[in-house]
Amino acid sequence: MAADPAASSSRPSGLLFPDWVLLDTVGRHMTRRREDAAATAAVSATSTGVPIEISFAVAAPPALTRCFVHCPELTPADFLQMPPCITGADGAFLLRVILLPSPAQRPVLILRPYPTDLTSNHVGVLHVSGEHCIIIVLRGRTLHIFSTETMSWSTKAARDTAARHVPFKFRPGKVLAVDGGRSLAWVDLRRGILLCDSVAGDDDDPELRMIRVPPLTPINSVEFGVDSDGMTPPLDGIRDVAYRDGFFRVIELGFPELDAGGNTGRYDFKWTTSVFKSKVGSENWEVETCRSVDSTKLLLDRSCLRCLIPEIWEEREKRLVMNNVISIFPTLDPHRDDVFYMVTRMQGLDLNGWVTAVNADSKKLEKIEPFSVEWIRCSRTILQCAFSKHFKQGPR
Repeated sequence: MAADPAASSSRPSGLLFPDWVLLDTVGRHMTRRREDAAATAAVSATSTGVPIEISFAVAAPPALTRCFVHCPELTPADFLQMPPCITGADGAFLLRVILLPSPAQRPVLILRPYPTDLTSNHVGVLHVSGEHCIIIVLRGRTLHIFSTETMSWSTKAARDTAARHVPFKFRPGKVLAVDGGRSLAWVDLRRGILLCDSVAGDDDDPELRMIRVPPLTPINSVEFGVDSDGMTPPLDGIRDVAYRDGFFRVIELGFPELDAGGNTGRYDFKWTTSVFKSKVGSENWEVETCRSVDSTKLLLDRSCLRCLIPEIWEEREKRLVMNNVISIFPTLDPHRDDVFYMVTRMQGLDLNGWVTAVNADSKKLEKIEPFSVEWIRCSRTILQCAFSKHFKQGPR
């Protein structure tokens, strides 16, 4: 059985926290305050005046960082029906509330008013300065912007000419801070990246630009393409997009031999990954051939020996066997072009599993860390973010 990542050896010791984390975006209910939550806890009150505390169990990747909510007004049943989810991050976090670093190096929980006609799971968050950030909700060609400094909403209209190329069925599932936090990119893994320049500045005429993402690879074009009814399956299980140093990168996972084998009825989950790279503002996607990975040729890094699991290791031949487990949700490292992560389970509906770190240059499995969840979600619940660096000095 997989252990909870909060108890993992990857968890920072003392007050040392990693610069970035793989955050499980689904909050967990806590019946009482966590004893070790002082350095990461933020306290406020709900709209009805009941105290609420949010804290994090921080762990270095590939272990998952978890969010915990303690509030007498909430019960475990509330979390089963609609658990609080973090939907955006950039030095500040959106959890139906805003979590910000304060000068005292402790997080601050801010309740923010939210117009009833604005509901979105794809909210952008940009850290502006000090304790302040802005929240951006895109509706058509209008940006609805909330400032934690003024605690009020405002709107900006984007240029009409730039927005005409946005596909009618554009469905973003991720929002990225771009160009040092001056711009935002809404990502639809199938249709493209909607880039909004100068969203955080004083420009009253921001520009929207549509950047097409690469078409599905041949392995996935049938299984994940448009079916006879015009329906399209979600792609977050096989794709991810990240931004770093002026480039967008796309990773795509494929299963070349996903067929029942012989009379056993067992599926072969061997996989391959392809990586594409494009400069911001360009639609010329370059295939990073040298960073394509085939799971059948994956080697084992020596650092992974201590946490190796028998399900993926053939002792007699001393080699990895990744086709016995299911690996999905490829996730790019925001600081390294050579590393990506995947969620791995024995069965698709297992509550326990592992997060694996793969080096695409050396073709090695670098690390593996266990995790456990209370319920299964079919959509991606992992978000790369750097909020942990604000906890480094701990409370004063």
